[in-house]
Amino acid sequence: MARTVADALMDLDINVWLDLDELGFSEPRTDEEHLRLTHTIEAGLKASTHLLALITPSTKGSWWVPFEIGSCRARGKPLAFLLHKEVKYLPSFMKLGISLENKHEFYDWAKELSRSRGASLANKAVLATLQIDNLDRYVELIRTRR
Repeated sequence: MARTVADALMDLDINVWLDLDELGFSEPRTDEEHLRLTHTIEAGLKASTHLLALITPSTKGSWWVPFEIGSCRARGKPLAFLLHKEVKYLPSFMKLGISLENKHEFYDWAKELSRSRGASLANKAVLATLQIDNLDRYVELIRTRR
């Protein structure tokens, strides 16, 4: 899901920092790799202007997501949460950001982010991107969650 969302954002000319691209390993095995992972994530969060946290069914068991959210909140960075279509409940601390519950909300958020950074997106290009099948695997086109 992270790669799919990153690709969709990059297609909209939004710079993305994704830890998968930085590390060269998926799971740390040594103390050195654990430290490298932590420092890499901290550096990425520090350099970022926004956090888009991907909230999936496995997020609840993640140690990193609360760390990343807390780090960005401490730095005063805007938070957004893209919710996987199987996620039904968010903990209270995730109410501190914008919940993006479907593809329209995701692309509206991305369009506003792009505009705030001085880029211009054509509505036609954004609407065409709504047809991305890869994103459909994770996020619904339209959904009423409550």
